[in-house]
Amino acid sequence: MKLPLPTTTEEMDAYLEASFVGGTREQWIESLLRLRLSDEEARARASMVDQDMKEVGWPLQPIDLPHLGWFLENDYPIPLKYSVPDTRWDVDHPGEQKAMEGGCLTHGDFAYLSKCCLLGRSLLPDMWPSKFSADLCHPERHLDALNEVWWLGRFVNARSIAYEPSQNGGKRPDWTFTCGEDLKLSVEIKRRPATTRLHIGQTAQIDIFRDIAEKFDPGATDHLRLACITVYCPINRAFQERCNAWLNENRASVDAILCFSFSAQEHTPFFVAPLHLEPILSKLVLQTLEDEDLGFIGVVQHPLHGVTPTEYAARHEL
Repeated sequence: MKLPLPTTTEEMDAYLEASFVGGTREQWIESLLRLRLSDEEARARASMVDQDMKEVGWPLQPIDLPHLGWFLENDYPIPLKYSVPDTRWDVDHPGEQKAMEGGCLTHGDFAYLSKCCLLGRSLLPDMWPSKFSADLCHPERHLDALNEVWWLGRFVNARSIAYEPSQNGGKRPDWTFTCGEDLKLSVEIKRRPATTRLHIGQTAQIDIFRDIAEKFDPGATDHLRLACITVYCPINRAFQERCNAWLNENRASVDAILCFSFSAQEHTPFFVAPLHLEPILSKLVLQTLEDEDLGFIGVVQHPLHGVTPTEYAARHEL
């Protein structure tokens, strides 16, 4: 979803100075109502989050986001954000590749969290949230754990779900399940937050496909082997070509790649490779997005590296 930047000096000042603070349960609920959820569903989801996060011991800390006031004033449906203190990312980090913080890095999105709690309870009733407690309570793995559950929710009629995360460099995919009309899948799910650098103009190479191919059995013929990857950069032609090249190199181990981006903008948010499997996968994977996915806004702070705010605004869209 493209978002217009403030254009006048007054709007920019208000945009930078405004603050949005949440904390009470009613404020969490109100943030879900902005996404057109019913009052009943918003309250139920807020209760799920409260119960699940208390069970695993994750402290849900709402945060000030001074850059969201302008969007709220212009009726963009932005849910509350909460702190994910992942110290790998810091806007003051001396290394350019780590000098970022904000959405998908050190902030969580309450609507996304509530959706994952809903999916966890419905798809993984014997596992959620207890089996994920260590990951949900770890700042470097909290958002990864939610990403795993979010992807499961994209598959049509997923059932017989088995979750066996590899330990100490183990060589098997984390997930196996059946979906659609009894098609068996083995799935490795990854989240690549470093791809945010591509979205903000940095061009360093990022190994999007690390720790994937070696998880699959090259001799397997009784199921489809999928890599599901969440990225935070546009899925443009260059990105698609990169996916196809990697898949060609690893076709003995991986049958298909499914990529999703929260930063797609004018590009498709989903990408499937190889092309000949798209008709099959389109029947297995939901590629339509709900309002809470479409309404995702993650503000990322990073150094401008010698570029003035006006020049940066002219080159980029939030």
